[in-house]
Amino acid sequence: MKQFFFPIAIFLLIGCKKDSDTPTSPETSGWLAANSGLTNTVITSFAVIDTNLFAGTQGGGVFLSTNNGELWRPVNTGLTNLYIAALGVSNTNLFAATNDGCLLSTNSGASWNLANAGLTSGVIDFLESGTNLYAATYEDGIFVSTNNGTTWTTVNTGLTSLSVWALIQHPGDVTESLVAGTEGGGVFQSSNSAANWTQTSLDTVAVSCFVTIGTNLFAGTRFVPFGFNPAGVFLSTDNGVTWSPINAGLKSVDISSLRYIGSNLYAGTYDEGVSVSANNGGTWTPMNSGLTNLTVLRMCAKGSYLFVGTHGGGVFRMQP
Repeated sequence: MKQFFFPIAIFLLIGCKKDSDTPTSPETSGWLAANSGLTNTVITSFAVIDTNLFAGTQGGGVFLSTNNGELWRPVNTGLTNLYIAALGVSNTNLFAATNDGCLLSTNSGASWNLANAGLTSGVIDFLESGTNLYAATYEDGIFVSTNNGTTWTTVNTGLTSLSVWALIQHPGDVTESLVAGTEGGGVFQSSNSAANWTQTSLDTVAVSCFVTIGTNLFAGTRFVPFGFNPAGVFLSTDNGVTWSPINAGLKSVDISSLRYIGSNLYAGTYDEGVSVSANNGGTWTPMNSGLTNLTVLRMCAKGSYLFVGTHGGGVFRMQP
């Protein structure tokens, strides 16, 4: 079986308790650790299906919480490899990218089966768009599945950088319009369901993540010493034609994750925790009270909660 290895630099450089749907200790002014039941605290990914929150880990497989992180339990039956690089959702189906390839669960992680045919590289990110599921890979570009992961085909025409780290649907929620972030080639766009890609003017950066607010598109990029620069957060208000850096107040420009919840924009970093902006990135303020591990790998918004996954500190949550 082909092994789909994920360089660690992608993540670093990238008594009995009853479950309850209502958290017992809401936090509104700082971060609270939410690790009960986790046996691995390197959190690489999150996914949400209805009331279920899933966390992928580096060596512990997938964990499920039904009560907003109050309690976690492993859901690994059938997983052939417990190193999770990414989690993705298509309808109510859950996908996991591992060192053994892509696996699918149709029952909230109770069991897993390979969904790998056609994939030739490790998956870093998933994107559901209409009836299509897209997979970004770290060396072979972008793949699409039109049959729920049964088969995958490449969609790389025009994509000159095949190390793809992030995917998002274009602002305006047009199904066929997609945006891809690459390592070193910056941002590419497609207006026809990935049949063709065009490079934007943000073309010399390593893009780790995206988020949209209305018609505004935000890109988070990685700081790579002696590599691709500049770094930080960039904003496009014209569908990716032009980009502007928006880093005032950020303690780090090594961005791992972007999320929007309530009326605030949050940026997770690989070395300085989380910063928040109340004005679409015009200015940033650190938001690390209670966050005892500042190496943030992923963030996830679920209902009124914001979750962060860290490298070695597990999961933290807050209610902004």
